[in-house]
Amino acid sequence: MVFLRSDSFRRSVDAIQWKYVAEEGWPTEWFNTRWPHILEPEHEDLNLPPSAMYALSNWQECHLSQLFPWHYWHGIRSSRNLHSSQVLCLTLFGAFGRERLQFLEKALRDAGLLDTGEVILESEFEYEPENYFNEKENRRTSVDFAVRIGRKGQPGTRVYFEIKFLESGFGQCSRGHSGQCSGFPGLSVRDIPFHCLLTAEGISYWSKLPTLMDSGTCRVSCPVRGPFYQLMRNVLHLVEEGGRAFVVLSDTRAKYLDSEVLNFVRFLAPPYRKLVHQMAFQHISPYLRLADAAAATLLARKYGI
Repeated sequence: MVFLRSDSFRRSVDAIQWKYVAEEGWPTEWFNTRWPHILEPEHEDLNLPPSAMYALSNWQECHLSQLFPWHYWHGIRSSRNLHSSQVLCLTLFGAFGRERLQFLEKALRDAGLLDTGEVILESEFEYEPENYFNEKENRRTSVDFAVRIGRKGQPGTRVYFEIKFLESGFGQCSRGHSGQCSGFPGLSVRDIPFHCLLTAEGISYWSKLPTLMDSGTCRVSCPVRGPFYQLMRNVLHLVEEGGRAFVVLSDTRAKYLDSEVLNFVRFLAPPYRKLVHQMAFQHISPYLRLADAAAATLLARKYGI
């Protein structure tokens, strides 16, 4: 079954998760009354299976004295949210761990992202590239999951993963979303940087962005208004650090995301289009079963993957 609307997909997942919760015997009072997919704080550990806890432990070990950068929704951190793509990401990639990376390598090799003889040299949740574009510290670009791949003894190149589960689309520019900016109808790409609020704040996306875009994309308003904004930021950073691929990892059932990704690929100049890849959780799950059968079973029961 596939869905063309995010609300329809969410209702389907809700039904799967309500069944999962009932089978686990979690009483309704453990959940937030207003949002029944949100656990109360004292029960958030139920949403963090061993693979997610393993990933968190590794992250904290590598980032001494730092708190894991949880995402928040309505002030509620995602560790309590059964709909959270961040928890799904930790559950999925955490199951491969440090000792089982060969199964993830096989998944990436079969997807054409890893060449023969290459291995995963490093993996990172909530990866934050260098601040190439002078972003504000509280609004830095980060990547849900990233791997550095190459041959042992070599520097390697990065692959970024943007994880989408029940989100309806991709992040938009807060200036346009809040009504501060209404776009730039009639302006050429060459002139937009001089009028953009981001440029006025010292954020230098436009120093690189015109070379990234197809020359025919800017006809009306701002070319990175709407869903292209988040995707553009990821690809800008990937290109700047010489990365190999930007992977949008989503569910095969969530067809409404496909058109946004395809439109973004067309938005890019031809030399950069090959950097963007679409993968599905369902393409990785067979390799997950080889690495951690319990985690694969959990994904099936809790998410329908």
